[in-house]
Amino acid sequence: MKIHIRVLLVALLILVSGSGCSVFFEKPPPPLEAPIPTFSDLCQRPTTIFCQDFDQLPPEDSQGAEGIFHNAGSCEKVKHNPSQACPEINEGTLKFTVPSKSGGGASGQYFIRFADFNDGKSIGPGEEVFIQWKQRFSASFLDTRYKGGSGWKHGMVGAADEGSCSSNEIVLQNTLQRGFPQMYHACGKFYLFEQGSDRFGKDYQPGGPGGMCSYSRGLMSSGCTQYYPDEWLTYQIGITHGLPGEPSRIRLWVSREGHQSKLAIDYQKGLRNNKGYGKMWLLPYHTNKNKNQEHPTGYIWYDQLIISRTQLPDR
Repeated sequence: MKIHIRVLLVALLILVSGSGCSVFFEKPPPPLEAPIPTFSDLCQRPTTIFCQDFDQLPPEDSQGAEGIFHNAGSCEKVKHNPSQACPEINEGTLKFTVPSKSGGGASGQYFIRFADFNDGKSIGPGEEVFIQWKQRFSASFLDTRYKGGSGWKHGMVGAADEGSCSSNEIVLQNTLQRGFPQMYHACGKFYLFEQGSDRFGKDYQPGGPGGMCSYSRGLMSSGCTQYYPDEWLTYQIGITHGLPGEPSRIRLWVSREGHQSKLAIDYQKGLRNNKGYGKMWLLPYHTNKNKNQEHPTGYIWYDQLIISRTQLPDR
């Protein structure tokens, strides 16, 4: 009888997991505790390097200290193409659109060269940087299984003078559309932040206190910190840049709206880095996305980006 019940439960989970996100039961951390620091208060801290609340659209620029741009050309050019979309300001947030029949980079990207706001200096060996932002995904975006897609990115940190694909960068990504954030280092090399080797024993979010995050046949384990639609989630990446010959420490915290954050990834890795970190990208770039697939339009919003030399509190 117990075996039959287990089989039925697994079958039910598979049925309800037909969308881009798998389903499991996750209890969120406790609610935020008062007093909750405001965005304005955090921006006034002496350890804060940069703040952006996206009340105004950053300039269309690919070379300056801050800007938005599109690989297919100017926003004026791509706006007449239904399969392309530039970032826009929507009710004080930075909004990205993922059109039907669009390729991997069809939504454009935002960048901030935060070294310019840190006396021109990148975060080097022996130093730390913490990057926090709020992000919301539409259900139409999360529920779509994109054909051929290797997974969409939603945050990248790299060298101040390099582009958005380098051996230096650290990337936050929904790898292989598994339905939960993972991280890797070095574009083209892809040193994945994972632990374990066999199919059922790999931890895709290593170091988190919630237990192993495993994935098999479209189902994630209860140890995974996943995505949620139509809800403001807060992400914070912490990079402790190791001294020469020593590993660096990379952490990811995630919090659901109104709740305390959860440490999802805590990983140590010797980085391919001699330039330090001084640039951040926000974007929904999707490697190998099939541009011929018809699908519902997806939307992603960003807000309240803060870059700091010290860890930022929950909010």
